[in-house]
Amino acid sequence: MDRQVCGILHLAKNVNSAEIQLLSFKFSLHSHNAYWYFLTLINVSLIIYFISYVHSNIRYYSIFSGLGLKTVKECKPSSDAVCGALEGNYCIDPYEGGCRAAKEHTTCKPGHFIKHPGTDSTDTVCEICPERSFSNGSSISCTPHTDCESKGLPTIKPGDSVSDSQCGNKSWEMIVFLSLLGMSVLLLAGGGVIGYFFYIKRKRKQPNRVRQVWHFCAW
Repeated sequence: MDRQVCGILHLAKNVNSAEIQLLSFKFSLHSHNAYWYFLTLINVSLIIYFISYVHSNIRYYSIFSGLGLKTVKECKPSSDAVCGALEGNYCIDPYEGGCRAAKEHTTCKPGHFIKHPGTDSTDTVCEICPERSFSNGSSISCTPHTDCESKGLPTIKPGDSVSDSQCGNKSWEMIVFLSLLGMSVLLLAGGGVIGYFFYIKRKRKQPNRVRQVWHFCAW
């Protein structure tokens, strides 16, 4: 009888031990699954957030694609970025208080001046220089040509719409040339006066010579 009772108790003890081990394994298994489930959930959440972030910032990244834009207002999860034209550009595609595309201001060509400087919304307006003035295209007005004659200088090259007049210098060669020219004019004038004087004097002597010839023939 005692042996039977002991056997039953031993069997019950073994059964309880097996149940405890089974429960421990199930708990361990559930804990392991819960851990991996938690990690998977975090990874999926991060992927979804990243995709949403990139999608909401596509236009923000396009700012740096060479469209001549700058960031005026940073993008947020609830609103898009606001872009504006970079310095030296003007907006050609305004959109919801910002700009989606910009273009570089027109550069005025030589011979033109800047009539209206460009802004962030308008292009530069150029105009041709009037006569007797010039510009390299970067000024807001044209510069009159230098008047060489008013300065007593010779004009080597006349001015045009892109360059100024080029004046010569008062050199010794020019002074000597002008001096020789003046002396030549004086000599010619003096020679002419002297020649005219001898011509008049000779003409006055001709009637007396005619009388002498006539008197000789009469004899």
